Amino acid sequence: MSDERRTVPAQQQILRSPNFRIIYSSGFGYRATSADVALTPLVEFPILVPGSPVFMNAHVQEVMLMMSLPVAKALARNLTAIIGEVEKYAGNIRVPKGNILDSQQIEAISFGLRTTEYED
Repeated sequence: MSDERRTVPAQQQILRSPNFRIIYSSGFGYRATSADVALTPLVEFPILVPGSPVFMNAHVQEVMLMMSLPVAKALARNLTAIIGEVEKYAGNIRVPKGNILDSQQIEAISFGLRTTEYED
């Protein structure tokens, strides 16, 4: 057995902004252009409907995450790998109906991409 030492590469230090906060998202809004992708986490927030004694949950947009297409593609691959690892230990994760974009929603994104006019 050799006496070689394994070294772990140093990671870049990540600083935390004083504005940092954690948002628990119950869904996402999506936007795509030929240059970037945007994800808008939707947060359920109880609101009182005027004239009603009952609170209901409304989806509130707190922030929009903009990223380049390569970063978005890496995010998709990384999340797929992470969820695959979680499912090895936790079992199959069921996705509630309505949480996956349907063909009409994908077509709306595609239409926006096809019909965008450019200056050059």
